[in-house]
Order: sequence, then C-alpha cells, then structure tokens
Amino acid sequence: MRALIYQSCKVIPAIAEDCGGRLYQAGSLGTGNTPANPERPYALITELPSTPFQEVRHTAHPANRFFQFWVYDDRGDFARIDNILLAVRETILGLESQVDNSTGAKCIGVLWTGDSQDIPQDQQDTNARYSLFQLTSTK
Repeated sequence: MRALIYQSCKVIPAIAEDCGGRLYQAGSLGTGNTPANPERPYALITELPSTPFQEVRHTAHPANRFFQFWVYDDRGDFARIDNILLAVRETILGLESQVDNSTGAKCIGVLWTGDSQDIPQDQQDTNARYSLFQLTSTK
C-alpha cells in the first residue's frame, strides 16, 4: 500500500507545484540521493508503525494499515500545507479498489481519520501538519 500511496500522490498537482515534487518516504531523508534537510515545502509518507507489516504481504486476510502524510513548510501561515493535505486526502480516499502493483495487495477500504493540529518545528524552523489514514488491504 505504501508504494500505491506514493505513486498516486507523486502526481498530485499540489505536490508537483507547491512541493516541487519533493515527496519522500519515511526513513529516506539523508540516505542515498535524498537530502537530510530538503528544501521546503516537502511531504513525507510514514507507515505506522514505521516497520512495514510483513505479514500483510503473505496473507489473504484483510489487514488495517495506518499512514501519516506529513507536510513541512517554512514558518508563516499554514495555507499551503492545508492546500496540499486537501489534495492528498482526495487522492488517498480515491484509492479504494486499487491494487498496489509492488505487492499485489488490493485496497478494499480507506478512512481519513483527521488532521493534526499545527506543529511548529522549532529545531528545523518549519511548520508541519499531518493527515492520518487507515487503509484496509488484502491480497
């Protein structure tokens, strides 16, 4: 499901235009060609818990998987973050019945459980907010 979310969100105009295409998977910052502190704004996908659910890849039973979609931006207002999260929400809610080609898992349900409050990141001098999604998938 993580690959399906990533591929679907990578082509959202708000990600391409507002984030300059800077969409990363959790744990990738500072590894390979991914900068440790990317230019802002950027978006980050996190699967909870952060280790993938290995058992989902080997079973035909439905499994709930939780994802946070974070957006980081320079200090200021949260309008650009709100814009991006709205576009992401519409995209992820549209993933029901889609198949993750990397695992063969099918998304059989999507639930948006809400957005976080505004989160100032003093250490990085950024603003952040995330949306939380529950996806039910099966093979």
